[in-house]
Amino acid sequence: MIDKTTVDEWISDFHKNTPGQVIGNLLPTKAFEYLKNNDFAFVIGLISDQSIASEKAWILPLHLAERLHAPQLTPEVVLQNALVLDAVIREEPSLHRFPNRMANYFIAAANRFVDLRLSLQNNFSTETFGEVQN
Repeated sequence: MIDKTTVDEWISDFHKNTPGQVIGNLLPTKAFEYLKNNDFAFVIGLISDQSIASEKAWILPLHLAERLHAPQLTPEVVLQNALVLDAVIREEPSLHRFPNRMANYFIAAANRFVDLRLSLQNNFSTETFGEVQN
């Protein structure tokens, strides 16, 4: 029989080690750092992580910013490019299996951020994803 102390140690170890192992090991350092330092990009990665490989989903925000010639993927950048977002995602090599659906989701997320005038940090936590990783 496994005692409660052992289970508590496993849970503690999981919470200490899992986030970096899950996302950090999937991506090149540049993409991982990009997600750690851009909360909106992190949300776009979360939205993208469906029906495609996680590696492709989590690097999508960086590639999308590059295709849009933007130093940072922000809600404003997404909204400024709303009419071409589907085509940009669809451009070969396609960033996602469902470009139209993702474009609509990204625009909805961007609208939510702008409408509420809240950043992800103020909405959920005072810690950034990068701080949680450390």
